[in-house]
Amino acid sequence: MEALNSNSPAPENLAAGVLDGHRALARDGYRFLASLREFDLHRAYKGHGPGVHGWVDTPDWLQSTCGMPRDQGQEALRVAYTLLNLPRIEAAFEAGELSYAKVRALATVATLADEASLLALARVMSDAQVAEHCARLAGERTGRSARRAGSHRSAAYAPIYCAPVSSEGAATHAC
Repeated sequence: MEALNSNSPAPENLAAGVLDGHRALARDGYRFLASLREFDLHRAYKGHGPGVHGWVDTPDWLQSTCGMPRDQGQEALRVAYTLLNLPRIEAAFEAGELSYAKVRALATVATLADEASLLALARVMSDAQVAEHCARLAGERTGRSARRAGSHRSAAYAPIYCAPVSSEGAATHAC
């Protein structure tokens, strides 16, 4: 390993660069989810693709076009739509203050009533701590044990999302 010399950046500058990059990744994650939600709301997967009428749905389009596994696409849509009901968490994500991992965990349990307190916790906890806290909370809320609620295949992580009911407009949704 090369020794640091007088031309090397100061450690605080390196740290600032890493933090800026981390926040940029979070902001990019937010933009991806916001774009994905709009894509789904407008059913942009229709009319373009292998079938006569396009792809079946957005997760199908993501799988075919981006190589994203279907369950991962469903999960991304679930989080994207859930953010519509969590304005503080969405704003923090958009500002790059929360990672996607934290937002995904929060989206499993946060409600408008407890959003502020969960957001405050998420700001001082690691991704893993937030995921564990949310899994435990989900388990308590559903009457299941915290251990079972921590499983990625539990009901708390079921990939569900809202989709437009009619193709006439994006104002009507079914969840």
